[in-house]
Amino acid sequence: MEDIDFSDPRWLLNYFHLIGLVSFILNSIGIYFLIFNTNRLGNFKYYLLLFQLSCVLTDIDLTILVQPIPLFPLFAGHVYGVLFTWFNMQANTSAVTVAFVAVIQLESLIVCFVKKHQGVAILLNKHILSKCVINALYVLCLIFPFFVCAGANSISLSREDALIYIKKVYPKGYLQFSNLPNFVVYMKSQNTIIFLVTLFFAASFGFLCLCFTIYDIIRMMADLKLRISKVAYEKHSEALRSVIIQFITAVLCMAGPMIQVLILVFEIPQMNFISELIFAWFATHSSINMVSLFIFFPPYRKIIAKGLKKTKVNINLPISSMGL
Repeated sequence: MEDIDFSDPRWLLNYFHLIGLVSFILNSIGIYFLIFNTNRLGNFKYYLLLFQLSCVLTDIDLTILVQPIPLFPLFAGHVYGVLFTWFNMQANTSAVTVAFVAVIQLESLIVCFVKKHQGVAILLNKHILSKCVINALYVLCLIFPFFVCAGANSISLSREDALIYIKKVYPKGYLQFSNLPNFVVYMKSQNTIIFLVTLFFAASFGFLCLCFTIYDIIRMMADLKLRISKVAYEKHSEALRSVIIQFITAVLCMAGPMIQVLILVFEIPQMNFISELIFAWFATHSSINMVSLFIFFPPYRKIIAKGLKKTKVNINLPISSMGL
């Protein structure tokens, strides 16, 4: 087993502070745009707003409230965030909150796709899901976060049991662990492997379902283009582009946690440093999402272009008034 680095990764903690602030600013701008400048999207903007708020919640929890630090190759870690320093919340509970809000964020994106898919399906009167299927999906979205949290909590060890386990499998790190005020250890047992593999395949299945949904929406949009006005089609097209952009950025960033599962299962070299990079990668997802929307989502791009043009005019006015 590799030696565990118990030194504070200052670069990661500083990055959490920086990216948390950047993401909060970018998401605040995005929320403002959604509320006041996207009336063309109709009621669908409120579903996008739900996803945007879930992004904010995930960012705050990960980069401010928890700030997780891995202690691999043991399946362990500790936290530096506000939940511990101000409220003395245990590391396991803090980690569970990150899992909870991350799952809610992904489910919010799924709800956006289902809403857009059914909106187009109703207009074309095909591929309409029954109310039972829709309600079952919503119930699953309510249950699954609690399932993930319950599973994560069930494989964690109490502090006393964790120290006994560490003394057995990593005796040279016993003193360092005993001096940590707050840490969590997950024993690498059969139940742990089953839980991680289940999460991996659940995420993979959800990804495939979303890909199929996108494919079906695109096919229906081609048919819809021939049946509705250009203005109405552009409204649906813009909404679809928004969720596709957010889906792509979510997949790119959620690839990190899935890679993390593989790292834990197969114990690759330098796994602690790689895990720190993955934590930083995941913390960046919200900022990447917003920058992508500012660049590729037409309503946002037009708002920014209009604002830049107005700023340029205001700058040129004083120069013109001086006769230059």
